[in-house]
Amino acid sequence: EARKHVLADSVRQLLHEQAVSEGRLRLQKEEAAKLHGRRQQLHSELSRLEAVRKQRDAEAAAEAAEAAAMKQALEEAQAAKVAAERAQKKGLIERYRTEKAEEQRAADAAAAAAAAEEEAEALARAEKNLERVRFRAKQLEAKRQQQLLRREEEAR
Repeated sequence: EARKHVLADSVRQLLHEQAVSEGRLRLQKEEAAKLHGRRQQLHSELSRLEAVRKQRDAEAAAEAAEAAAMKQALEEAQAAKVAAERAQKKGLIERYRTEKAEEQRAADAAAAAAAAEEEAEALARAEKNLERVRFRAKQLEAKRQQQLLRREEEAR
């Protein structure tokens, strides 16, 4: 009976150890399943984060490309503005020169007209003076003729 009792204790202890071992194994399996689930969750989170990062990188690249395009468009617009301003200044300078040339031609024409008028007035004065001188010369000639006639009459 003592043998049975020792054998029963051994069997109980073996059963207890087997139950503990099975419990540990079950805990290990549960832990492994939890870890596997956690790993899958972390992988899906990592995939989601990578997708978000890719999207953000794509958006940042698109924004950078848009900013570069805007910068280029701004530079082109500024260059066009500078070119337009230069063209406008050249046009204004040309118009100013044309106006000045026209003013100079008008001033030259006015001066020529004034000179011609002065010359016409001088010619009119000279003709009047010549007429006076001729008239005076005729008077003097007539006077001289009268004196000659008187002298001839007196001499006779």
